[in-house]
Amino acid sequence: MSSTPDAPADPGVNLLAVSMLSSRLRRVTPPSVFTDDELRRITMPVTVVIGDRDVIYRGGPQAALARAQEFIPNVRTQQLPGVNHFLTLDCPERLITEISAALTYCSQHLRPSAGGA
Repeated sequence: MSSTPDAPADPGVNLLAVSMLSSRLRRVTPPSVFTDDELRRITMPVTVVIGDRDVIYRGGPQAALARAQEFIPNVRTQQLPGVNHFLTLDCPERLITEISAALTYCSQHLRPSAGGA
């Protein structure tokens, strides 16, 4: 499930696995796929972080990042080497770094205008 060597010993991983398995008993809604037009209408800064070993995206992680770059006007993308879909387990420190960078970028580029409310 994770490329983190001690993940099976992590109680959080166990909780995640139990939750995922129990949700199969209920009706599970598949993830949404945004249309090209929906992606074009995103106006706020977006950061997309995907592991290079992620297999959930049609065409692979590089195709997902290329699509984001093509259609989202204000996007930053990052592909993390050696990481699967569970970034919080596979590389929590790197993910924190990427989220911090995204928040810093937003705080520097989305300041309210001087005359704004």
